[in-house]
Amino acid sequence: MNGKLRGFRTILKNDRSGFTLVELMIVVAIIGILAAIAIPNYQSYQAKARQTEAKIQLSGAYTAEQAFATENSTYTLCLSQIGYRPDASQKRYYTVGFAAGTQGGTCGPAAHDQSCYGFAFSGTGAASSVCVTGDTFYLANVAVGGGAPAVRTALPSDESACTSNSFTVGAAGRVSSSGTNAVDAWTMDNTKALRNTVPGI
Repeated sequence: MNGKLRGFRTILKNDRSGFTLVELMIVVAIIGILAAIAIPNYQSYQAKARQTEAKIQLSGAYTAEQAFATENSTYTLCLSQIGYRPDASQKRYYTVGFAAGTQGGTCGPAAHDQSCYGFAFSGTGAASSVCVTGDTFYLANVAVGGGAPAVRTALPSDESACTSNSFTVGAAGRVSSSGTNAVDAWTMDNTKALRNTVPGI
C-alpha cells in the first residue's frame, strides 16, 4: 500500500503542467499576425461607415432644395433659407455646402436672375423677390487621424455650384487614418446623382 502511495506521489511531482516559453512566443506571434490583418480591415470598415454621413447630409440638402424650388421656382445657395442645418451638437466628419466662389451664381426665376446667395419671396411672383445672403456651407467639427477637419476649400469647387434651375452641393471630410489622411469628397446634383469625386479612403 505504501509503495503504491509513494509511486502516486512520484507521478504527481513529475507531472508539471504549463506552457513553455516557446509555446507562449508562438501564441503571441499568431495574435500579432491576426491583428496585423484585422486592424486595417476594421479601420477601412469604419471609414466606409463614416461615408454614410456624407450621403445622408447631401440627401438632406437635396430634399430641402427640391422643396424650396417647388414653392419658389428656383434653387438657392442659402442653405439656412431652405431649412437645411446640421445639428451643431453632433459629430460631423463632413463639411457640407457650396464651395467658395459659388455665391456669384444666379438664382431666382429665369427672367429675374440675380447674383446672390438666395431668393427671399416677400409676396407672390418674381417681382416681389429680393436678394438675400445666408449660410452656404456648414463646417465639419471632427477629423480622423489627428488632422484638422475639412474646410470649405476642400469642397469640390469645380462642381459645387447653383443656378436658378440646377445645383450641385458638395461634402468633404477626413474619415480615414490610412494613407495620407486625404479628404474624401462627394457631390449630389439636382438629378440626385451622387458621386465620390475624390476618394479619401
